[in-house]
This record gives sequence, structure tokens and C-alpha cells, in this order.
Amino acid sequence: MSVPPEFFPPGGSMANSELAKLLAQQEELAQKIEEARAKEREPIIEQIKALIALHNITLKELGFKSKSGKAGKASAGKTTLPALYQNEDGLTWSGRGRIPLWLKDKNGEVSERLKKKYLISQDQEQQ
Repeated sequence: MSVPPEFFPPGGSMANSELAKLLAQQEELAQKIEEARAKEREPIIEQIKALIALHNITLKELGFKSKSGKAGKASAGKTTLPALYQNEDGLTWSGRGRIPLWLKDKNGEVSERLKKKYLISQDQEQQ
């Protein structure tokens, strides 16, 4: 952080100003602090990694949130199977994402009649 000369009174030079000297010292100290911090962090991080590996600690146990944003809340064993649909041509849809045209009526609306017609039951899927 250097101070432009226009900030000093006329006749006073930047080199002779007490403020300029202090600011230079501050900048030098800030740089030394960052270097020391970086040096000290490396062995600490390695020690933490070793302890985590040794004790098989998970991110969840450390309180970190999962990608979904829910920390430590696992579903109570409830999994929902997707609805599966298959038309006469063998085209399938998992029930997720954009609804295919063959499940829409001539007006472009989702047809419950067609969804029922092309729904694959769980019994048929397992055979």
C-alpha cells in the first residue's frame, strides 16, 4: 500500500514523513504475517488429515453440510421408486425430467389416461 505524494503537505517529502514510514512498516509486517501463517498451516493441515484418516471421521461427523444443504439429516430409510412408463414403441420415461410427447394429448397437456396406460407396474418390471 503506497501513499501518493499529493497526500503529503507541501515541503514535506514522502520519504521523510512519519506516516509514510509507518505505512511501509505496516505493509512489511502484513507480508511477514501472511508468510508465517502459511508456513504454520501446512503441518497443522497434515496433522488434521492424519487424525481424520486414523479415526475414520466423516464430514458429516464434523458438522459439514452435504451438497444438498442438509447437515446430519439422513432420510429414515424412505426411498421412493420412480414411476416407469413405456409406450408401444419401447420408449421409456423414468417419471423425472421433461414429460415426453407420447404422454401428452393432442392439446399438449399431460394425459392421465395415457400415463395410466403406459405405466409399468413394479411386478412387470421385476420379471
